[in-house]
Amino acid sequence: MESQQIFFTFRIDGCTWLRTLWHIILPLSAPGVIITYIISFISGWNEFVFANVLTMSESTRVLTVRMMEIPTIHGTPYNLMAVGGMLCLFPIALIVMIGQRQIVEGLISGSLKG
Repeated sequence: MESQQIFFTFRIDGCTWLRTLWHIILPLSAPGVIITYIISFISGWNEFVFANVLTMSESTRVLTVRMMEIPTIHGTPYNLMAVGGMLCLFPIALIVMIGQRQIVEGLISGSLKG
């Protein structure tokens, strides 16, 4: 009986449960879901230590770990390090630029009233 009460609390006149989910619940939760995805992606992308420890072969190493191999006995080629750093930041910058509005909405959605 209790599950039916929860089901009927989300009912709107003329809408099925699926339509209520699609038109009300999902748009309200979209900023929170998007910011969670972006923060999870950025934290996973920046996990240098785990990627360095857990990858054994050169073919499975990510770009951030491969950049550690650039310095040689003749010196550090800073131009290659700078290009590698830009390549590491490019996917994150692209995602943040595309989802900038959702990031802001997701961060402030819990702090505002009404």
